[in-house]
Amino acid sequence: MMKQFWMQTKRLIQRAGSILTLAMLLLVGYAGHHTGWSFSLAHAVPDHKHSDAAGKAAAETAAHGAGKDHEHDENSGVIHFRSAESVERSGVSTIRLDRSQISDMVIANGEITYDQKLMARLSSRVPGTVWRVEKFWGDSVKAGDVLALIEATDVGKLKADFLTALAESETHAANLASMEKGSASIPERQIRLARLTLRASHIRLLNAEQALVNLGLKIRSEEFADLSDIEEAQKIHFLGLPPELAKTLDPESTTSNLLPIVAPFDGIVIGRDVGQGEVVEPSKPLFQIADVRRMWITLQVQKEDYQKVAIGQPVSFHVDGLPTELKSQISWISTEANEETRTLQVRAEIENTIAHPTAPTIAGRRLLRANVFGTGRIEVQTKPDAFVVPNECVHYDEGRHIIFVKTGETDFSSRVVECGIRTATHTEIIGAVAEGDEVACHGSHVLKSQMLLSKLDSGAP
Repeated sequence: MMKQFWMQTKRLIQRAGSILTLAMLLLVGYAGHHTGWSFSLAHAVPDHKHSDAAGKAAAETAAHGAGKDHEHDENSGVIHFRSAESVERSGVSTIRLDRSQISDMVIANGEITYDQKLMARLSSRVPGTVWRVEKFWGDSVKAGDVLALIEATDVGKLKADFLTALAESETHAANLASMEKGSASIPERQIRLARLTLRASHIRLLNAEQALVNLGLKIRSEEFADLSDIEEAQKIHFLGLPPELAKTLDPESTTSNLLPIVAPFDGIVIGRDVGQGEVVEPSKPLFQIADVRRMWITLQVQKEDYQKVAIGQPVSFHVDGLPTELKSQISWISTEANEETRTLQVRAEIENTIAHPTAPTIAGRRLLRANVFGTGRIEVQTKPDAFVVPNECVHYDEGRHIIFVKTGETDFSSRVVECGIRTATHTEIIGAVAEGDEVACHGSHVLKSQMLLSKLDSGAP
């Protein structure tokens, strides 16, 4: 019984406390409503110390407002400083507006590559075995130089076919000549048959000649006229080999099945995948030759600049380690974007000069190397006579560009302008400006801030 009594007493006390708290909150709310929620302890209990501090703060604020260095007249758009010293303290400096050249540039990463028009991948035209290798990686070559000799049975067979066709043609020509001399005693039908036989032999000879030419072995049947069989065999033995190389070979012990791999133009061996005794097929490249006197600059243009580039535009290309920029112009633009990077490939051609003029060969000390990266600048537009200011002079406000022009010793006026060409450092401005105007540059953000504060004070949107 006693325990139950104490529990009920405890619950009554808790309810009484809650009712008292609610009553106090209602009282505070009622008082706040009738005082506009402006009552404070300072009003209830005057404190001279706090009153003095508040008055001093108000006085300081008023003094500061009265001593502002500059103010903005919203109607005229003029920002007025109280003195020249105020202008100097603000940190605002000006530049004189002059006309100068400005160019719109497209920046693109790129690399130096070989000129694909002056590059060749060489292989054997028939199956065979590498008999000898004459040139190696990095060697300079001239047009017609032998890079390697391939021993191929097909070459020997085609040479034999040519000699056979040549002999048949000569024989049929002699028979026809003999018949025509005694035509009075020989039937016309037999003479016509001899002529037809001679024509067929000429065709076979031309086919045999063309088969050798297709292998790169230049030959003409007229060169074999009036030669004996032995002389014909000797002439065709080293067909296609330069005379200086043929002189180093013993005709008695050297096969006549040799096919030379020949350099098509002056250049350097930039690739070699062949060894002596190796079996080769026509599908396998053996040598790679490049003429490095002319190179390509290949640039990757970002998609936002696709429409700006055009053939003929000047290109400047900077390679790390070179003292000067390379100058060229766009010669080709791809018709498609790269599937992975979505960049557009453009190309410029450039002469690869010799870094050291005393270098005697094509290898020399050429200035450029393939597969070297760099940065290119494509000049898409140039204005030689434009008003140009540093970028920090131009500000953006409510959908328009503005600058601040000094109109007096302590006055600056805001001017709405249009922006033309813009680079990383400078901007072309178009609008109500004239040559010789003093435009606020460094520190001009102070003027814009004052203009915005004035709008806020006036309640302007």
